Amino acid sequence: MPSTTLPTPGAVPGDPWSELERLLEDLANASRAVPPPAPEIFYRELLERTVAGLAAAGGLVWERANDGTVRRTAAQRPGDLSPTALEDFSHSGTQRLERIVTAEQPRAVAPGSADDARNRTPYLLLQSSWRGADGVAGVLEILQRPGASPAAQSGYLHFLSLVCELAGDFERRRSLRELQEQNQFQSRVLELAANVSRSLELAPTAYDLVQEARRILGVDRVSLLQVRGRHCRVMAVSGVDKVERRSGLIRKLENLTELVVSTKRAGWYLDSPTGIPPRILSVLQDLLVESGARRLGVLPLSATGSDAEDNSEAGSEKERILGALIIEQFRAAGDAETLRRRSEAV
Repeated sequence: MPSTTLPTPGAVPGDPWSELERLLEDLANASRAVPPPAPEIFYRELLERTVAGLAAAGGLVWERANDGTVRRTAAQRPGDLSPTALEDFSHSGTQRLERIVTAEQPRAVAPGSADDARNRTPYLLLQSSWRGADGVAGVLEILQRPGASPAAQSGYLHFLSLVCELAGDFERRRSLRELQEQNQFQSRVLELAANVSRSLELAPTAYDLVQEARRILGVDRVSLLQVRGRHCRVMAVSGVDKVERRSGLIRKLENLTELVVSTKRAGWYLDSPTGIPPRILSVLQDLLVESGARRLGVLPLSATGSDAEDNSEAGSEKERILGALIIEQFRAAGDAETLRRRSEAV
């Protein structure tokens, strides 16, 4: 936890030192929590506590990607600022944040400023940034009621810098944790490849593959299908010793896979049907009603070779789809993009 040397008396009016110290200690504990909170939850708590600690009107939290793009992670609207005005303020965030990201120093911007800070609100804008493993990772903006003395403004900014140090600790721990998890995941994938290659018998190998893939990905169900021409056949389903060919669910899994495989691309349903072609969506929705899945992915499994029957080319070779994996989650747990990335790695 960073030093909690706080501003001089009166710099943050209405808040005793003990309250501010307790607030910083709570945020430090949240940043070190095991298991860690999701970034959205952590930053929402950080914003709420900072606004309360400074007796401010509201604020925004921005996360910054390595390519320089920013996205709003949390927002608290002042009661006398309309939702439209807050959205207008947010939309100008990219230009407004450039200076604070470059300087990496907290600053206060007067109400109604139309310069590069673009503070067109009736509030004093307080800004501070934090660093992650690869540079500036985010910015905290607080909308404070105007009229504070220079000493009070200095106190506000000092307090914000302490809060942002804790946000930086959270980001660095998060990056380290993701790296460790990625290394563990890669080791498990190699272990999976070694395990399933021990047997030349198709049925036991298919069964072992879906069991191990389910464990590695942390999902609720994995199915393996064989592709023959335009038709697909379910070979194994995790948690099931024998596939029931007459099951309506099995037939729907096969129907959906045939449509997705025909596109030669992975198909994903991640909490919403955005981007799914209509002819696939109708079959998918029918399947979701029966399976109860909240997230579902169909991943074609392909091989390359000069004698492949498929007409699609990959460099000088042609690609032939041999099978497909279906990944299902019955509750939306964890980050959807992480699920997609890891599933495609398997």
